[in-house]
Amino acid sequence: MAFNAKTSANLISARKLPDVVDRAVKLAAERVGPLDAAENHYVPKWDLIGRRLRNAALADRFATEVTAQISASGFKVEPAVFKVGGITIAGFIERDLLPQLRGF
Repeated sequence: MAFNAKTSANLISARKLPDVVDRAVKLAAERVGPLDAAENHYVPKWDLIGRRLRNAALADRFATEVTAQISASGFKVEPAVFKVGGITIAGFIERDLLPQLRGF
């Protein structure tokens, strides 16, 4: 495949971004089938506090154990596991910082 130095990236204006995302979500839902998700909502950025695990099979158990220990100290947290591209991070999210659904 040859590299074309004259090709420029397509830009999407901030004003059009919600429409582009909404259209992409609708098309994906049509291709995948019925989803058990709230319509026209997105999840804003949030923080998962945890560790990268080599053994993904232990992720749920590790997250639950860490959460139990932290909860015993009086903090409000929920277990969380994030998996992407072969990377597994297990830990917790502060309950007050859990993602909130917001409409476009």
